[in-house]
Amino acid sequence: MTTSGMTQRIHALENIIGHRFNDPTILWEALQAAGSGLQSVGTRHFADGNKRLALLGDAVLKLALIDDWYGGVGSRRRNAAASFCFQDVDTHVEQADAILQSIPVNANLDKVARHRGLDAFVCRNSSQVSSVPTAVMTVTMEAIIGAVWLDTYDLSTLRGVINTLGLVPT
Repeated sequence: MTTSGMTQRIHALENIIGHRFNDPTILWEALQAAGSGLQSVGTRHFADGNKRLALLGDAVLKLALIDDWYGGVGSRRRNAAASFCFQDVDTHVEQADAILQSIPVNANLDKVARHRGLDAFVCRNSSQVSSVPTAVMTVTMEAIIGAVWLDTYDLSTLRGVINTLGLVPT
């Protein structure tokens, strides 16, 4: 793909997720499925495609969700502008488990990604000739979240992207 084609795709995706990257090559890495044929861009090297970013994204997605839950009911540090809609939940650990078993799971990540049209941005490997497989879409969604974190290291920005994508039901 040409540099201008890459730039156009990155800008289009930034519009969907609601975040402009300081380093767009991080987002480009997030779109590379394992085996896509691209292993580096600029100074970024990613022999395994977006899998490393996906591991990071999975962890920070859970961090953002649990941090918001923890700062919820009865907490003085709650920032309603940068939070999800966990205001009416209790602080029992079972509630945190329920959040982690419903939001950052493959089925939800895949459904939300397809609903937002993110499957059109995935750079697939040559064996994936039809639609983007669920596993690849899930990894890509996690990688995009990981890319936002690497670009900002800011939970408020990360929450904004999570909300814009619609990962947390309202």
